[in-house]
Amino acid sequence: MHSHFGAGQVLGTETKQVSGGEKSYYKIETSNSTLWLPFDGLDDSKIRPISTPEEFQKAIDALREEPEEMDPNATERKKKIEDVKSANIPEETAKLIRDVWQRQWGEKGLYDWEREAWRFLSSRLVQEWTLCVGISAKEARQQLIQKLLREEEEEEIEAEVKPPPSRNLLDALKDEDGKWSGWLAKAVEEKGEPI
Repeated sequence: MHSHFGAGQVLGTETKQVSGGEKSYYKIETSNSTLWLPFDGLDDSKIRPISTPEEFQKAIDALREEPEEMDPNATERKKKIEDVKSANIPEETAKLIRDVWQRQWGEKGLYDWEREAWRFLSSRLVQEWTLCVGISAKEARQQLIQKLLREEEEEEIEAEVKPPPSRNLLDALKDEDGKWSGWLAKAVEEKGEPI
């Protein structure tokens, strides 16, 4: 899992001529690009192995927990979002997804950048969910929403707080299947090493 590009598959290594010298790179295919990550300078803060199902269970459990109120200061919220994106830890990602989800139903709703962050983080979490648990992206997305919508809240949200469709985070995940599920099937067929 890459902190920015999400799930990827190591296809091999290559040595390239760069600035008059040779450098070795991992060739990694993601859903929408090919990355060349240098052997040297590659650190754990940008890339990590896919979680085990047991490790990922902590993220699933975090989705079920009571949401925490986010800082009212937009600058502090942006910083928190960037910190969670960079950390690339499923449990922390799940907590932020849960908290932003709750914030959307508040009086002021979400800014566009908060909706985009939610979409990005949800997509990254769904990608890892499919890889470590072995379910489809559609099923992972459905489970994500089910965990966020507690039964007692679901009716209340449906009845009282229906935001316009363009503001609803459910819409943000609608097309995620098409973006990378083909890549996922290909990766599984080729039996490459997921990262």
